[in-house]
Amino acid sequence: MYYAAGSLKARLCVEGNRRMRDYCDARAIPYTARGKVIVIRDESERAGLDELYKRSTANGIRIERIDAKALAAIEPSARTHDTALHVLDTAVVDPRAVMAAMVDDAVREGVTFRYDCRWLGHGGGVARTTQGEVGYGHLVNCAGLHADTVAHAEGVGLAYRLLPFRGGFFELSPASAVRCNGNIYPVPDLRNPFLGVHFTRRPDGVVTVGPTALPLLGREQYEGLRGIRAGDAAWMSRFLAHLFAHNTDHFRALALTEAAKVTRQGFFRAARALVEGLKPEDLLPGR
Repeated sequence: MYYAAGSLKARLCVEGNRRMRDYCDARAIPYTARGKVIVIRDESERAGLDELYKRSTANGIRIERIDAKALAAIEPSARTHDTALHVLDTAVVDPRAVMAAMVDDAVREGVTFRYDCRWLGHGGGVARTTQGEVGYGHLVNCAGLHADTVAHAEGVGLAYRLLPFRGGFFELSPASAVRCNGNIYPVPDLRNPFLGVHFTRRPDGVVTVGPTALPLLGREQYEGLRGIRAGDAAWMSRFLAHLFAHNTDHFRALALTEAAKVTRQGFFRAARALVEGLKPEDLLPGR
């Protein structure tokens, strides 16, 4: 629903939704299929909501416009300005359960996994790793945070470098008066790839609130300042400053919006805009 009609991303999302449901059903992986509501804070966001509805219908997504009364029947705690969208095809699954099932399938098909194994380089049909050499016929670059490093070693994608972002979450206290049956989302800024702070009920019943989108100075900076390397930090700092100064891809608005969520109070304000009755103490540290 967030992508242009007929685009590759849109087609993959719709088809991937169907295939993921089929896979979870076949492997008995639990998921919640309670849909998603998208709300607006004021009249200025109506145009964005209309654009999401237009893209969704063009991409074959089951979606409906609803009023405040219908919204209350679906998500009693959600707040909106006059209107909202109800996306029927949205579902939530535990990605770790899916990954475990896929690994199990792969092992049965004869795939070998090597964990804690770092890529050192490759050439001549051999990949050098911290666990020895591995011969290959085809090398698929799925290196995630280090995908650009692997690509550059092959002389590919030299004009691109990876800029990592980290998402921070809270969990909704079970004692909170806020109720979330499925997913409660804001209208995002479609110029940027982030969807904003939202509420999500996981299959285990825990409701997460988030994420933030904090640019980092290290590829492995999962917590605090740990994982920062001097070389990465230097160019990432320069690149972030360049993006902000030149407002590349509307980065300045994104940076200012996300910076406001770094503090607990700022995060709370973003979450409170979506639901009625949220209190600061309702937000517990995410796990």
